[in-house]
Amino acid sequence: MVSIAVAAIAAHSLIGVALLQRTRDAHVVNLAGRQRMLSQRIAKEAVLLSTGRTGASAATLRALADEWAGTHRGLLDGDASRGLPGLDAPSIRPALDALSDEIARVQRAVEGLTTSAATGDSAQTERHLGEILEAERSFLPRMDRVVFSLDDASVRTSRRLQWVVLSLLVFILALLAAVARYIFRPSIRDVVRALDRVGEQARLLRTVIDAIPDHIYVKDVEGRATLRNVASARALGFDDPKLAVGHTDSESGSALGTAALRDDLEVIRTGVPLLDKEERGEKGEWFVTTKMPLRDDAGDVVGLVGVTRNVTAIREAAAMFEGLVEHSVAGTAIIQDGHMAYVNPRMAEIFGYTVEEMTGLPALSIVHEDDQDLVRENLRRRIEGEATAISYNARGRTKTGRTIHVELAGVGGEHEGRPAVIGTAMDVTEREEVEQTLYHQAHHDPLTGLPNRALFQVRLDVAVERGDRVNDEAGYAVLFIDLDRFKVVNDTLGHSAGDRLLQKVGERIERVVRPRDTVARFGGDEFAVLLDKVAGPEHAERVAARVKDALSSPIRVDGNDLSVGASVGIVMARADHCDADAVLREADLAMYEAKRAGRGRSATYDIVAHGAMSRRLRLEIDLPQAVERDELRLAYQPIVDLTDGALVGFEALVRWEHPEHGLLYPDAFIGAAEDSGQVAAVDRWVLREASRQMAAWREGLADDAVLMLNVNCTGRDLLESDYTDAVRRIRDEGGDPDHLFLEITESVLVEDPDAVTAELRSLQNVGVRFCIDDFGTGYSSLASLHSLPVDRVKVDRSFVAEMAERTESAALVRTIIRLGQILGKSIVAEGIETVAHLEALCGMGCAYGQGYLFSRPLWPDQVSELLASERPPWATYWADADVMAV
Repeated sequence: MVSIAVAAIAAHSLIGVALLQRTRDAHVVNLAGRQRMLSQRIAKEAVLLSTGRTGASAATLRALADEWAGTHRGLLDGDASRGLPGLDAPSIRPALDALSDEIARVQRAVEGLTTSAATGDSAQTERHLGEILEAERSFLPRMDRVVFSLDDASVRTSRRLQWVVLSLLVFILALLAAVARYIFRPSIRDVVRALDRVGEQARLLRTVIDAIPDHIYVKDVEGRATLRNVASARALGFDDPKLAVGHTDSESGSALGTAALRDDLEVIRTGVPLLDKEERGEKGEWFVTTKMPLRDDAGDVVGLVGVTRNVTAIREAAAMFEGLVEHSVAGTAIIQDGHMAYVNPRMAEIFGYTVEEMTGLPALSIVHEDDQDLVRENLRRRIEGEATAISYNARGRTKTGRTIHVELAGVGGEHEGRPAVIGTAMDVTEREEVEQTLYHQAHHDPLTGLPNRALFQVRLDVAVERGDRVNDEAGYAVLFIDLDRFKVVNDTLGHSAGDRLLQKVGERIERVVRPRDTVARFGGDEFAVLLDKVAGPEHAERVAARVKDALSSPIRVDGNDLSVGASVGIVMARADHCDADAVLREADLAMYEAKRAGRGRSATYDIVAHGAMSRRLRLEIDLPQAVERDELRLAYQPIVDLTDGALVGFEALVRWEHPEHGLLYPDAFIGAAEDSGQVAAVDRWVLREASRQMAAWREGLADDAVLMLNVNCTGRDLLESDYTDAVRRIRDEGGDPDHLFLEITESVLVEDPDAVTAELRSLQNVGVRFCIDDFGTGYSSLASLHSLPVDRVKVDRSFVAEMAERTESAALVRTIIRLGQILGKSIVAEGIETVAHLEALCGMGCAYGQGYLFSRPLWPDQVSELLASERPPWATYWADADVMAV
């Protein structure tokens, strides 16, 4: 008996769940259709606004986006006014959550598009439009999949529940029959107890069946009801189910009742179940009925049991979805056996047919012949379950033969019990044209219409990657062209004339190359040519000569005959080229080589001859970041008092810890720094860092200790207007200019002696002292030393090194030392590497010296160790009797 109760309660619960689910499904279908319409309107409005079409409105676009987001929230959260909870289908909810992220991204893109369109920022407008169109392309098929999946799942659930309820009812009746057989046992006491239990279970079963909203009934062989639940009785006009027993359905007097009796008798006569029969009631409601024959132990039909369900809400939801498909702005079709089994009006409109004309057509007949293999393969994969509903683009053919662009999506499924593809098509011809326009604008120079640098690099990358083209017969070559006198034209005749000149230059270059070659404008007065299938260097040089000849002839602009000329750099294909950037760097170097050789020339890149130039250029590019990335280092070479070997100071020497080339010495990069105008930044860093380091070391020395700091200074930095202020700032930050020697070369004194002298005296007022570096290698005279505000003179290392071999060098060193003593300038000898050098210099009365005999340049931690030692390692030379005797 407990089993009967449990089965009845389960039937009631399942029916209630099904009704709630179907109501919720109808709500989802309605909101999904609204979302489809809004997403398409947003995409259309965005295209209009980005292209400046009349009637486009930023406010309208924002309002559509807000409404779209609100509709989606209703889909997720439910409708409280109708008692509908939020959607909680495990198989569908993740897809809706993903759509929520997509909608949020579109809202951000809409806000960005309206802002950039208002400010005229075309680049940002194009980017945001692309985001909106991409989201809209993926949204429609994904939402269709949600709805199709939901509707299919709902129908399957409804049918399963009907079978479950019928099975439970049959199970209950079988249990009752078993109970009846138990009742008729010989024991009267058992019969009484069994009757009591049957009565209790019958009342419980009656309560459960009456609570079920479906019409449930049991009938005898004449079609008369032997049991009806409340819902079934009320359908016939009886408030009390007991009063409805003993009547046939035809006694209601309705056509539906007469048909029901006819079905009852047919089931009882044939013993064949009636499954899922749909009927419409007199009030317009729709019902689905299932009737199963009841048999006795002998197998004879003794009646039937049936269930009739009101499916009006389900039918309305299906009709609503059908209406959405019929009126959708996206074309929808069902493709079965390679033909159109169904098309909606929009699908027919897209391809220029009527619905009747298009239904039954082969699916590939509306596809461009070049894209038929693509579409055929996608249809096959979807029918066989190998692909999801990811959209793709193809070209279509209309009824009139016009080519259009469509975006296609589809899912595999069934139609009338056989495999089919349910697909959608969007006409994206206008969007494709906008995208092509935007692509052209992004990859072509707006002034000349030629490909720009970006497109040129794409084509060059393709050429580089095609290794089979790197040979003597089918290689490529690049010409880098720079106009020689364009700036004069621009400055003299104005930018408008300059623009017209550039247009004609582009036309002339195109006339002297082949149609398959690429001519591009990189910006300013720079052009480039990619020569395809070049036989060898001679071929490229002949083309370069034609370009130079074409541009050396006068070009008429606004009544003026203008001669500009051009310098051309040539690069031939090589197997070691890794990408377009590498080729263009070499072409640029070759062009600069041509310019250095004189205007109107060409030069071909030579990997050996241009290697040093390339490395120098690379250092020029990397140098600005060297200071920011803390790649510069300072080494300190001790300066020694030659009278007693005492340490009196250091010369700060800059090094560059390059991430690619390792430790670089000044001669490797200072020239590049001077050429690129970055030497001042290096000088200032050295001065600031050396002063900071010396201040830190002096804190550990005795108060009376004197330690001088020599820092090299280039002439360009010295003559900068703010140099003196920079030294003052270092003093204010804790540096000590009184112990600072700035080393300047003779060449600085010769370039502008008056300006240099004035700057030196200004720095003297701050406390700085000066030393002439490499004296004797420049053009200054010994006699001019007395007029310069310098305190020290450094004898160049080349003279020190040659003292033993050349008497002229020894005499020059002796003269410099003697003159310095007369003028009150202390002398520092560089490059002391042997004891013989030391002995000779001490004999000449030289005051100071530095060189490898004493110490190589030291890193800061090594200097700290030196300062902490009791005596320097070179002190032994002064303990030697021979040296001291000198």
